[in-house]
Amino acid sequence: MARLYRARGIVLSFREMTERDRLIIVFTKAWGKKTLLAKGIKREGAKLRYRLNPYSVVEVECVPGRSFDRVIAVNDVASLNDLLGEATRSLVTYSLALVVFDILETMGQESDPEPELFEEAVAICQTLADITPSEWDFMLVFMIFRLLFLSGVGVDLTRCVRSGAVKSPRFVLHLREGGLVSSSYADTREGDMWLKSDEIALLRAFQAGHFQRVVTPFLDDSTLADHLIQMSFRYLEYQASCTI
Repeated sequence: MARLYRARGIVLSFREMTERDRLIIVFTKAWGKKTLLAKGIKREGAKLRYRLNPYSVVEVECVPGRSFDRVIAVNDVASLNDLLGEATRSLVTYSLALVVFDILETMGQESDPEPELFEEAVAICQTLADITPSEWDFMLVFMIFRLLFLSGVGVDLTRCVRSGAVKSPRFVLHLREGGLVSSSYADTREGDMWLKSDEIALLRAFQAGHFQRVVTPFLDDSTLADHLIQMSFRYLEYQASCTI
């Protein structure tokens, strides 16, 4: 008899397989990203048909399979509305949640346990209902730096990755080398982005999981927010390209 196991996770996306079957991409707490077979899910009256909706948090029962483990039951479901609460009323916060799910799907490794990443993703989504419009831009930066850090591709914000120096008149963020580079070693033609000391301190705090307290002094600085957003998207795009 096949060994039954349970997994709690976030449904990220589907892949069509046959007229009746579908692959479900789930980011689980215990096993990281899992591609699961939902056999017969597209049949009228199938018991799983409305239980595996995108971006819901589910607890599934599975049995191992030759190519993909198979979902045989869904015991608990928290819908996207349950996960986001009041945040579903705002297009911006809803879009921020979609960025979280996209990072999980892009950066998550198949069957690689990442429980802290799972818990942080859920916590961020639950926090979105409580943030103010002035915090939206910084929340995007926080999400990218925090989730990529927990994915194992964080950047070294403590020293120059070329010389080891911890002090410099200026640093740049060098994505290809994975961290700061002091001004004497920097080459902006390589896509480096200049960082001020307060920006470095803020990004360090974000990687460590701190948001509300550390971001408050910067909320009125739209120039800083724009610069960090540009840097964050470049960071995310670079890491996504490395996983292809």
